[in-house]
Amino acid sequence: MVAAGELVLVVFLIILLTGTVVVTNGCMFAAFFRNRQLRTVNNYMFMTLSFANVMVGLSYPLQSLVNVKILNYGAVCLPIACVLLVFGIVIAWTVVALTVERYLTILHPFAVQRILTGSRVLGILASIVFYAVVVGAVVPGALSTTAVSPEATANGANSNGTSVCRLYNLVPSRAYRFFYLANRLVSIPFFLGIYLRIFIVARRHLQAIAVQVVPAGQEGPFNDSTGSTDSVNDNARRVGKLSKARWRREIKLTLLVFAIALFQSICWIPHTILLMQNRAPPSIYYTLTHFFTYSNTAIYPLIYGLGNRDFRQTMTSMFGCHAASG
Repeated sequence: MVAAGELVLVVFLIILLTGTVVVTNGCMFAAFFRNRQLRTVNNYMFMTLSFANVMVGLSYPLQSLVNVKILNYGAVCLPIACVLLVFGIVIAWTVVALTVERYLTILHPFAVQRILTGSRVLGILASIVFYAVVVGAVVPGALSTTAVSPEATANGANSNGTSVCRLYNLVPSRAYRFFYLANRLVSIPFFLGIYLRIFIVARRHLQAIAVQVVPAGQEGPFNDSTGSTDSVNDNARRVGKLSKARWRREIKLTLLVFAIALFQSICWIPHTILLMQNRAPPSIYYTLTHFFTYSNTAIYPLIYGLGNRDFRQTMTSMFGCHAASG
């Protein structure tokens, strides 16, 4: 029997997560469709991420309510779990795709548009979705337990009283659970290595640009006769400033993606450790780690939407919050 305090906590977490997910990701979609300039390669990836966030945010309440037996309809457990598994994988690998896009943009800036064409990005996203459906829906459907009695399935509990809506009850194969969790954890060292490389290269680029810029007020040897050197110096400073501004912009976007990847890793670790165990954890611990795992779906749009100047300006204009000029 679930304690009354835990029921109140579950309902509060559902309202908090689902409401935030719908509002924040809805603002991202509205800004994306309102401003055509936002329709870039990396933003299409972010819209895929936002769509997966919304699907998770809408599925999370149903699984949580069945888990605490507010809804006594265990037949929906496996379909809901599969939706969460599928879009959890979509989120994980879309963040990996965004990381690779940042890597190419910083390390191969002149080739990135040729490499990441619209059709290729669409193919990558379609491959991620296909892989997620196979791993998150087809395989669990084939491996799902048949040992649970119809009576237990009807009320959402198995023979030992724990909810059948939890992954270790729905799919008892430990090998599958480790494989699924590897999709979450294997990206962590990948993220750390690739972002370290990105920031080292970006720093070198900024230093090289700074060296090329002629300091303001520096006079050339022929300044007093022709004035041509001043023109060259002005052009050099202008090009240098534009290049430096562009690199700073790309680095800022990279920092936003890095923040998303880091927050994703932090959120997933507690629940991942829980799912690796064979014994059922305390109900309250499962509730909190379950919420913490999916809380990233509400935080992603806050990080990117507020951190990205174009998205932020579009959203403020949508709500009539124009900053005062000057």
